[in-house]
Amino acid sequence: EAVLRTACAAFPKADGLAYSVKVSGIHWHAMHPSRAAEACAGYVPSAETGAGAYSSIARMLARVSREAGAEVFFNFTCLEMSNASQGRGMPLADSSPEDLIAEVRRACIHEGVPLCGENALQFGLPES
Repeated sequence: EAVLRTACAAFPKADGLAYSVKVSGIHWHAMHPSRAAEACAGYVPSAETGAGAYSSIARMLARVSREAGAEVFFNFTCLEMSNASQGRGMPLADSSPEDLIAEVRRACIHEGVPLCGENALQFGLPES
């Protein structure tokens, strides 16, 4: 939050200027009650509501956006992934990227934060 606030203060407001905060999609163990991989990455669910850390991140982005008067995008990863593409053995990891993307989308809609994303993996493209 402090880094985003500093960036908003450092750049003068201009038409078309928006900020994008890249948030990693930690999809491993996302369906396990412990959400252990997220916890190891520092994504801690809300103690008050039990909502996932992504809701807290979206809420923070909305708050900074309002206070700074600038648009802030929730830039999410793993958008190219599907639950089915996780392959053999992945059910043991409770990996569920599509469900995680849906969770993030709901959080962004609820907080009024625009969602964008990226594809980190290549599909059908020659290796670079």
